[in-house]
Amino acid sequence: MAFVEFLEFFVRLADLKFKDGANKNASLVEKVELLMDLAFPLVNSKRKEVVIEIEYASVSEEDMNEDLYFI
Repeated sequence: MAFVEFLEFFVRLADLKFKDGANKNASLVEKVELLMDLAFPLVNSKRKEVVIEIEYASVSEEDMNEDLYFI
């Protein structure tokens, strides 16, 4: 199985596992996180929390170097 196929399987499994019950209204991302929290301890691992911070730069358009601010 290709890695991308495994990831798709994992997401589909999370969606199916939390289809009913207390977490049925959770977003797909939250369902995947819940499944990771259940599955990772089986292989002596745990999920790393991801913190995304967005910094906004106040720069005039003339001074802006697009390579620094855009991917």
